[in-house]
Amino acid sequence: MGARDLHHALECAGFRLLAEGEMLLVWPGANLLPELRSQIVAHKPELLGIAPRRQWRVTVPGREAFGIVCVQGITRADLLERYPAGTTAEALR
Repeated sequence: MGARDLHHALECAGFRLLAEGEMLLVWPGANLLPELRSQIVAHKPELLGIAPRRQWRVTVPGREAFGIVCVQGITRADLLERYPAGTTAEALR
């Protein structure tokens, strides 16, 4: 199972993932089975790249770059969909 499949399987099982810097937060953690934990550890770098984040820096032509904080988390693709003129969206670490 790849990282995207794992992410989807976790969401379907009722887990939430959120990337915070180099940490991957998964809750409810008490419900994670050992085999899921080991898969998360094995795919952590890829999961960090696709999991929603709370803090982003967006660059739009003709404007100063600005920061966005989204309490519930947002993915890079969702962020660029909301700001289609944005040329970059970088995760703040």
